[in-house]
Amino acid sequence: MATIGTYLLWIIGTILTLLPIYWLLLVASRKRIELLSGKPNFAPTFFTSFHWKNFTEPFIKGDQGEYLMNSIIIATSNALLVVTLAVMATYALSRFK
Repeated sequence: MATIGTYLLWIIGTILTLLPIYWLLLVASRKRIELLSGKPNFAPTFFTSFHWKNFTEPFIKGDQGEYLMNSIIIATSNALLVVTLAVMATYALSRFK
């Protein structure tokens, strides 16, 4: 049976795990001027002043689309190689007596 201390430990661990994700979304949704103003604001502005340009501009002006495609190609070829080697190893081990 779990005690209150166990639940408290799980809650603290969950908060510590989700805090960087919250910070990432908080910073990513702000304008550059808001970030460089020097006044940290921890209140969420996701619904009032969400800045979509931070997410679309790297794909339009930068090479993020190309980098994403390179990552997809590498990950797919890696997965295919691992599956192929695993199938061959499974066959060899199944014939081993």
